[in-house]
Amino acid sequence: MDVPEDRTPFERLSSAKGKTTAEVAAFDRFFAGLRERVIAEEKLALEIGEVTGALRNFAAAWQVSEDRITTDEARQVASHPDLAEVNVRLDALYDLP
Repeated sequence: MDVPEDRTPFERLSSAKGKTTAEVAAFDRFFAGLRERVIAEEKLALEIGEVTGALRNFAAAWQVSEDRITTDEARQVASHPDLAEVNVRLDALYDLP
């Protein structure tokens, strides 16, 4: 059986002369799996890029917040009596049955 030249290398390999049906099926499964792997790797690369950007933005926002408030100021806010009252009210809200 002659294979037309306008076919892809995959098609030429899978339908080459002298191959049994089982061999052609094995080639088809192998290349289908390879194609799925390449697609998955491309998706992973895109998602890693998105996560990297998000982490970069988070780190920048964290740094800005660190620059705005000092440790002493944070301790003063945490020890403020009004905040203690709010914490007690929130604890009561979350302790409801």
